Amino acid sequence: MTSHLQKKLNPEKRKQLLIMPEFQNKFIIYTSLISIITISEFFIINWIFISKFIKKGQDLGIPSNHIYFTFIYQQRNFLGTISLISALVLVSLITCFGLYISNRIAGPIYRIQTYLIEWKNGKTTEKLKFRDSDYFKELASAVNDCLNN
Repeated sequence: MTSHLQKKLNPEKRKQLLIMPEFQNKFIIYTSLISIITISEFFIINWIFISKFIKKGQDLGIPSNHIYFTFIYQQRNFLGTISLISALVLVSLITCFGLYISNRIAGPIYRIQTYLIEWKNGKTTEKLKFRDSDYFKELASAVNDCLNN
């Protein structure tokens, strides 16, 4: 573990996004899986919707080379392409968002862990502080209150 002073002298350490990889990787995987499942539902719904048009045309006896079917197949391909591109963009954004949010959750936990080790070993007497953008700022106050009693 590095000391608080070393972190101040080594600013690139603060830019590390995967602070607690085990937690953050699971968080990112779960959020990405939820988005993939949701997107898959829309693919299935679109496929069923288009299939109903194809079935209706077949039931009406429209010849398979009719412009109606050409149009339906073109729309199915277009919708599939647009949906795939949208899915890739959305999963990428959700993965990045998951990394960002998990960093804001893991950062304070990691900071508490390293701070308590430093405090126990007498390497710091400063109060515990979090970044302005971190979540759970109230934990810093709770830790500081406990260590001052």
